[in-house]
Parts: sequence; C-alpha cells; structure tokens
Amino acid sequence: MMWRLVRVTLLASLLLALLGTSLPARAQSGTTFFITEVNNSQFPTISFRLRAVDLNNQVVTGLNNTNLTVYENGKAVTAEKVQVTPHDDGPLVFLFLLDQGQFANFDSFGVNNIRQVFSRLTDNNVFANGRDTLEVMVRQNVNSDRTETRLGPTQQGGDLATWLASYPFERRSTNRTKGLEGVADAIKEMGRLIPIPGSQSGVILLVTRYIEDPATAIAISAAQNQANDAKSKYIWLYSFQTDLSQSNKQPLQALTVASNGQYVPLTRTGVAASVDSVYQTLNAQRLYYTVTYQSESGEAGTRTITLNSLERPATGKRVRRLGKVSSPTGIRPQALGPT
Repeated sequence: MMWRLVRVTLLASLLLALLGTSLPARAQSGTTFFITEVNNSQFPTISFRLRAVDLNNQVVTGLNNTNLTVYENGKAVTAEKVQVTPHDDGPLVFLFLLDQGQFANFDSFGVNNIRQVFSRLTDNNVFANGRDTLEVMVRQNVNSDRTETRLGPTQQGGDLATWLASYPFERRSTNRTKGLEGVADAIKEMGRLIPIPGSQSGVILLVTRYIEDPATAIAISAAQNQANDAKSKYIWLYSFQTDLSQSNKQPLQALTVASNGQYVPLTRTGVAASVDSVYQTLNAQRLYYTVTYQSESGEAGTRTITLNSLERPATGKRVRRLGKVSSPTGIRPQALGPT
C-alpha cells in the first residue's frame, strides 16, 4: 500500500541533540525529510522511502537507526526495530533551457562545443536510462517571444543523441528574448515532472550568452526572485554562459547563488571539463534511504509518522487509505502522515 508525501522540517536544536556529528556540518542547521512510497502490506512491518536534504538542498549522508528516530503516533520506535538502508541510485531530472536570443553567439562559439554541453551528460554515463528524465526547452523570439519544448520528456539518453545530430544551434531570434521568463517556464515544467517538490532531485540548466531583456540592473532582481522560487521548490539552477568576456553575468550569477546551483563560464576549449564537473556534482545527489520498522502499536486507524520529532510538522499531507490490507492480527492500518 502506497501513500504520498510527508515532509518534516527539523530545528537546529533537534539536529544537534539527535543527529550529533555523524552528519555533515552543513546539515546541522536544518534538514527536510521527504517520505514517499509508504508500504504497510506486510504489517506490522512498515517501510517507506526517505530523501533528506539540508538547507543548501544537498542530500544528507550518514543516516542510520542511531541518529534517525522514527515516531509513530508520538511514540519513539525502538532503534533495534528500525532499519535504515542507503541507496545511491535515486532518479534525477535534467531540464535544459537553451536561450537562442537575438545576440546568441553559438555559431562563433562553435556548434560542436555547444553540443558537448548536452552530450557530456550521456557520454560519461551520468544519465541513467529508464530512471532519469531529460527535457530540452528553447527560448526564442521570431514572431513572438516564447518558450517551446524541443525534446522530451524522455528517459532514454539515445533520444538526446538523435536530437543533437540534427538540431541547428544558430541565431534564430529577430528580437531580444526574455531569458528569465524562460526560466519561469522551466520552473513550471519542473513542477509537472516532479509533482511533489523535493521528493527527487531536479535541475534546470540554462545555456545562454546572457540575459538580453530586461536591462542588467532589473534582470538581477528578477533573477533573484526566480532563484528563490526555484529554491522553495527544491530545484537547482545552473547557468552555462557562452559569452567569452562574461558580459552581463550578474543575473546569471544571481540565479545560481540563491538556488544553490552554480554559474559556469564556458570557453571554447574547456567545455567538456566544465560541464563534466557539474554533472558529477549532480550525480552525487542521488542518495536516498529505505526505512523499515516494526510497528509497536496494535491500534487500528489513522497513524502519524514523524522523524526526530514528537510534533507533527506544520507542512505535509494527510494521506488516506488506498485499499484494504489484512495483517496477521487482522488489523487494517489506514493512514500514515500528519493532518
């Protein structure tokens, strides 16, 4: 039996008291837990999938039954009855946004160099077929300034290679593009690809010369707003800039700093090294855990799972029973998650 998301945000004091030094230092100021795929079909054994991130939206390592306390209906489950198993094969969503503006320099930068920005994702086997998701969106202004999907969503890396072989990376816009509106469209699309924000890793990769419209001072403020929106949805923003002199880079930096992503200035001879570093960084964010515990409550009805806290979180969803499940004792547990 499967249920939807339960999210728990921990205060620093709880982390310091309960998690100790086994977690990275950056995680000790607050951790958000994402609980999905709750299964009680083998009641009283209950399992769920757990993804944990710190305030920088980086996965939290080192969780185990000594620093992760499971509470069921406000009562701590004995540590010996809890098993926490790490996995390093969690799915990633890669959403490319290609800004083909009026001043795009892809021809002079080198079409093959631009193709490498995309192809290195699959050439180095970072993209996992059948598990990861890939989509390419384009911002251009020919008859109107708009964002369009050019590839995907797909879970097959070969689709990217096919698309790259024929797509013309050329200046297509007759007017300036609003690249940041393209970012807004990409954030909305990411919400469709990851309906429960934070339940899996997602990144938007902007490929552009620079933000053409609005002017830089206004664009910086707009970029910060976009970045904050992405951060609230646990989405990383990365900017690959193709302008060799790094003109108007401030909005691109603002996008990435606030969203815990990275600004990457590209050179004609260093594309592979630059993007490989990014993809390896993202590849390290696949960590998640399977948590299994033995329920100590024989009561039927609604149940609440919280982690490292007796209190129900302010956020999270009440989830309802999807069907009947018989246990050896005849108990039919209904819901797991806070109201």
